[in-house]
Amino acid sequence: MTLALVFYDTVLPLKSKYSNYIDDSIRKSFRDMVDSNDFFEMRTGEPGQCSVPMMGNAKISLGPHYVDPETSCGKHATHRVSGYLLTVEGESPSDVGFLCNKLLEELSRFESISISPLRRTVSRSQIAGRDAELTKDPELLDTIFGSQRDDVLSKLARDGFVTVDSGIKASSASQLKLSEMLQEKTKQEEHIRSDSVCFLDRESAASCALEEQYDFLMAISSYLNEHFSPEESPNKPILPGTQERPLTNPARIQAAAYGENEFYVVHSDNSIDDDTNTRRNFRWFTYILYCNDCWDLTKDGGALRIYPDCNTDLPEDNSKYVDINPINGKLLIFDSRLAHSVEKVTSKRRRLALTLWALRPEDRNLVGMIR
Repeated sequence: MTLALVFYDTVLPLKSKYSNYIDDSIRKSFRDMVDSNDFFEMRTGEPGQCSVPMMGNAKISLGPHYVDPETSCGKHATHRVSGYLLTVEGESPSDVGFLCNKLLEELSRFESISISPLRRTVSRSQIAGRDAELTKDPELLDTIFGSQRDDVLSKLARDGFVTVDSGIKASSASQLKLSEMLQEKTKQEEHIRSDSVCFLDRESAASCALEEQYDFLMAISSYLNEHFSPEESPNKPILPGTQERPLTNPARIQAAAYGENEFYVVHSDNSIDDDTNTRRNFRWFTYILYCNDCWDLTKDGGALRIYPDCNTDLPEDNSKYVDINPINGKLLIFDSRLAHSVEKVTSKRRRLALTLWALRPEDRNLVGMIR
């Protein structure tokens, strides 16, 4: 049997790795995904359905996929369940694409589910993010990187991460509005992470007077497409990504707040799949812009601890690491494979950060079929 992801007229099929107990494993994976995620909520009295409150009427449904008896063999053929479909409904194509990418990322965490193609389709652009050219601002990036651009990009290529003082700082009023917005705790287990998060489109960012920060983060991918040469890939890009301009953007950025004693354990935003030796999702770079005045790691804690030599979720005890101070206006760019953590906040302050995951959508059997 297969589990397929449906949005509009396209299906991204997934399958169970196990031939036995497939129904139970798929249903359990769906429940676990919803329970552990920040913005999915199970719909009361409607098994197999969840809503997405921050996206209005968006919802996701898990249901059986039947084979039409007319396409089955034998004169006594009847409808039979050939797998399961995740149907994604949203108010706009960008919302649907955002949710489809999120589902692919979340489902990859569960051992019972793996991605498997049925057949090739003519269009998969909704999972591939938005064209970075739509939000380019070369003058802004040139102003920020200036004469140090070559050094910045060389360090990113060599070390897998780089920090830059962007000069784009959140005001005290913006920090307060964002902090007030960030009240919803993540649904992941408390021993893994304990922060509060939400996802911002440009309108939501503007409500906190953070539209400049939103625009800046959205402009980075186009700049890197123009000036940075990522490692070569054997996979074909998925539009709007191209061979020459592979990076695309999601529609939203993530805002996160860590209060006293809150943290996020070591993890990777896109770890390597041991079975295939490939990345688990489309995330290629992680951009983080910090919003904290006068942050002092010795007093406040809350460092972003990054492990430059580790692209798994579990670095060894003696692994080299670098602590990043989340000071207002600091930009951190790093390879999404790199292991990193947010160390425990040790003061009564709230640590605020804005994150964008730049995508490199590629044809790695993440293919669909027209319905």
